[in-house]
Amino acid sequence: MRVWIKSVANLLGLEDTDSASVRQIIEDATRRSAEVGLGTDESEVNPELGHGIVDTVDDGELVIASPEGCEGFELVPGTDLFIAIAAPRGFYRGSCEAVSRWVGRGENARRKGYRVTMPKSLMLVQRRDSHRVPVAFDLAPRAIVRDLTGNSKVGAGTVLDLSESGMRLRVAPLREVFQGETLLVQATFPAEIPSFESLAEVMYIAPSKVPDALIVGLRFTEARPELGRAIRNLDMKRSSRPAA
Repeated sequence: MRVWIKSVANLLGLEDTDSASVRQIIEDATRRSAEVGLGTDESEVNPELGHGIVDTVDDGELVIASPEGCEGFELVPGTDLFIAIAAPRGFYRGSCEAVSRWVGRGENARRKGYRVTMPKSLMLVQRRDSHRVPVAFDLAPRAIVRDLTGNSKVGAGTVLDLSESGMRLRVAPLREVFQGETLLVQATFPAEIPSFESLAEVMYIAPSKVPDALIVGLRFTEARPELGRAIRNLDMKRSSRPAA
């Protein structure tokens, strides 16, 4: 099955590493000395990991300077990584490849960091205003995604995490999924969380380690306070469980 990913770059009709959209994001991140997080697990990577800041672009590669006195990230050249770059209203996420350790020169001789390949695409992940909980590991909830009319199935998959304002799914798509489109989600939970059906906007799309699948971030078009109550109850039950 072909997997489609709609990115900042191809939304503008640009597909290569030198696309104006990615360049502009990186240039802005350089001016802001934006924080960066790196890792091999897409679901865990965010700028708050504090692995460094965007320093510059050198010879077509992205240079990330580590915080002074920080041991930093264990970089292995050739490793496929996810990168998260802080943005004013969330962060940009993409994929890259580890190139090498970096050591500054001249006035920057004491600075250290990393060199990674330039991301070919970057997707904006917006901050959520409501509490989110992971649900896949113990509830194994399933979801069916349909088009806005509910007549055409877009895909099926697993709910990874949930809040009263949105959710994150791992989906095997049957057709191309577009950032910004509205879909109908039918989620089924075996316990604790009520099953529900809701319209939701696609906020971001990212690769998944599962073959032929995508990670899709959704925001409900209307608030669902009943989910908030169920999530708080689930959190309380989990926190009261005896440690293993």
